[in-house]
Amino acid sequence: PTERPTAHPTERSTGTPDIHTEAPATAMVSSEPTVATISPTSEALLTASPVPTHATSPSPFPAAAQALGVAVDQIVKSLVFLVDGRPFVVYGCGTRRVDPRKLAARLNVNRKQVQFADADQVLELTGYEAGTVPPFGFKMHIPAFMDPAVQAHEEVYAGGGGINALVKIKSADLLRATDAQVVPLLADPTETPASDEA
Repeated sequence: PTERPTAHPTERSTGTPDIHTEAPATAMVSSEPTVATISPTSEALLTASPVPTHATSPSPFPAAAQALGVAVDQIVKSLVFLVDGRPFVVYGCGTRRVDPRKLAARLNVNRKQVQFADADQVLELTGYEAGTVPPFGFKMHIPAFMDPAVQAHEEVYAGGGGINALVKIKSADLLRATDAQVVPLLADPTETPASDEA
């Protein structure tokens, strides 16, 4: 396989713990085999797999999960919210939306003070395009929350910093690396909360 460099999450933000995975991750790239190192201190690798891209699917989670042969709730999303202008990252999973009312209640603010960051704000705050945001390695420290559903599976797949990339990581390592507070923030399965989340 040919070497292809990619983003180094741990280089972007100091103090991020090293991440170690037992097996290679899967990249949603092309059918050509490629290998890319996630970070200099990580054993995680990206290998090619013919997984549908975000651009060709309005809801990529089920398609990606099916292609990878995993549960849809193993696909983790890193979402950026602004609360009175202050950024927060929420880690959710699968097709369930993050409920902004729950985030507002956790931070003891009015629901109207919680806004979903737009694409320009996501890029400015994290250094990554919306839809590609990995769970760590941001341009700045951003307080984080993680829904307990993310911890339901031993291994999960999170954004890999590119539109067609996913990083495979143990959920326990993900929690440790992000230093997130575990708080129930996903909408109840029967609800569809008002949200700008894509």
